[in-house]
Amino acid sequence: MRHEEIQANNCDHFNWEKLLENIEVGKIIPVIGHGLYWIEKEGKGILLYDYLADKFEEMYEITSPPCANHRFYTVMLECLKKKNILPEKLAKELKKVIESEELIPCNPLVQLARIKGFHLFITTAYDEFLFRAISEVRKGSQVDSFGYSPTARYINDRIGECLNNTSCTLLFHILGDFSCPSLTEADILETILELQKDLKETQLNIPIIKLSTFLKKKSFLFIGCGYDDWLFRLFIRAVANEEYLLQQKPHPNKFISDNLLDNKKDPFNEFPTFLMNYQSEVYHICNGKEFVDTLFKKLEAEHPDQVIPLSVYPAKIFISFKRTNESAAVNLAENLRSDGFDVWLEGIKPGDPVDEEILKAIEERTFFIPIISRESKKFEPTKGKLGYYIHEWGWAYSNHKAGRNPKKIIPVRIDDSTWMYDKFENFSFVSIPGGDKGGKGYDKLINKLKEPII
Repeated sequence: MRHEEIQANNCDHFNWEKLLENIEVGKIIPVIGHGLYWIEKEGKGILLYDYLADKFEEMYEITSPPCANHRFYTVMLECLKKKNILPEKLAKELKKVIESEELIPCNPLVQLARIKGFHLFITTAYDEFLFRAISEVRKGSQVDSFGYSPTARYINDRIGECLNNTSCTLLFHILGDFSCPSLTEADILETILELQKDLKETQLNIPIIKLSTFLKKKSFLFIGCGYDDWLFRLFIRAVANEEYLLQQKPHPNKFISDNLLDNKKDPFNEFPTFLMNYQSEVYHICNGKEFVDTLFKKLEAEHPDQVIPLSVYPAKIFISFKRTNESAAVNLAENLRSDGFDVWLEGIKPGDPVDEEILKAIEERTFFIPIISRESKKFEPTKGKLGYYIHEWGWAYSNHKAGRNPKKIIPVRIDDSTWMYDKFENFSFVSIPGGDKGGKGYDKLINKLKEPII
């Protein structure tokens, strides 16, 4: 039987109904890996942690050996061992690079955050994207984040309080967050071994649910995780905290996974077979992003009461432009207003203090749209001829970096210029010729404006 036929059969017989029912009653814990973190570079989607591997190879002039499933950890090991970079410094540099990036629209993390049945999220990533998504979607409820560290013992105390509160949502960075991340395979191995010890710790006189007790009663949904076979078996053994894997006892529907490993490169890898031997579900026809999208749409269609609606409010937008681009800027503003958005454009009244009012408007707006064109490129910073729009762009970027009322900056190109303002080079842009409505670029902008900021 061809590999494509194996995949098709597996997809056809995947028990979506059982999964949706278990999610509805809160029996599923999603374990989210690097495969859900996509950014856009040069108009193409790329996995964030692959991009980080490329970035640090370039930064430290490293050539990593080929690695099928996890180049990121190989590059981190090269940085730590061959370049003698301290783990603390490497973690800070990683955090700095990640904070300058944004995930692509139709974000799977937002979709997962909107599923009511998920109250404990486990992630193997270190960044705050998932935490921001959960916090944005679940406004008004308690959202906590905890990064595990082998030196921060007795996790049951800290996590149990949240698990005891049905209105609380907890994000557990099981391999640590940026305060103490596990950056190599050896670190991950040590962390998992210590985690297993911690889960077995028995504490007296603590009237809260222990994490180990909580995990035993749940099933795990692995999404976008790609580790070696041996590492994943050990990981499952630790988080399940049960003996059945060693006793060869079946446990129906304990584990559900998407395409954990790259089936195109290794169509007969052992891990899916290992799971299926224990009557667990494996869905390995697509990547994690596609799996989440299918899951969310099925839940939305069949169990709509289990999907958290997004806050409905007109996005507040600030459009900044060079005077020679006024026509396109006005056109774009009018189109957005006709679609129900609140747009600030030329809002200064006679007698108003210009700088103060502009800064206030930028801070109050949720989105900042700089108009990019051949004309906007023509400024002379070395001769003191900065256009006022460049000051606005600098202020918006500073607000974004400082996290004040977090801004989402969406550059809009109105002509065929390939130039981009240097501070906006890492932001995903859209092309809307002349600011006109109806094209793919305009539809893409609308989708961005309707998404929660994370």
